[in-house]
Amino acid sequence: LAIDSQNDKYYTNLALIFLEEVKKINKRSLNITYNEYFLLKVKIVNNITQGLLNIEQAIKLDSNKSDYYNLMGILFYYQRNFEKAIEAQNKAILLNPDKAIYYSNLASTLDELGNIEEALKLYQKAISLNSNNLEITRTYALFLLKMRSSKIAFQEYEKGRIILNQEISKSYNKPLWNNENLSNKKLFIYHEQGLGDVIQNIR
Repeated sequence: LAIDSQNDKYYTNLALIFLEEVKKINKRSLNITYNEYFLLKVKIVNNITQGLLNIEQAIKLDSNKSDYYNLMGILFYYQRNFEKAIEAQNKAILLNPDKAIYYSNLASTLDELGNIEEALKLYQKAISLNSNNLEITRTYALFLLKMRSSKIAFQEYEKGRIILNQEISKSYNKPLWNNENLSNKKLFIYHEQGLGDVIQNIR
């Protein structure tokens, strides 16, 4: 930035770094003491503030990139400034109405505000645009579970699990097991989800 302060991508990259730090801190906050929580809360606020300052500067330099508004919406979501998040997410959709994740992000925000019917429509729109996106599929499944639409939710969750397995298979360069005979073969086992699920499944 000291060399080229007019490059919007530099500001966007910084905003992404601050967002990732917020996500890391949120994960850490699940296993901390009461006193540590407040220290991490301050870090979260600072990172969101810095992220917003940078993405706002990026938008000043180029206001036609939908991903910038989507990123701004995510940061406002973590700030729990849902009205601002909706405004940014709607702008992202206006600039690029074919990107599924934008609808899913907006649905998550509306869900936080209790606008369940509109959130459901947006999740369905996101799925119709991209049914192979793991993040969208899982978020939609959890939303349906909360609505007690368990049958459909488990179907969507299973879709997400299949997508995840395919991605893991590629990353480890191992084929998925299709229940074939394992005589004289080795079975490579990996965890699909969190440590809690792993422990539960091996009991």
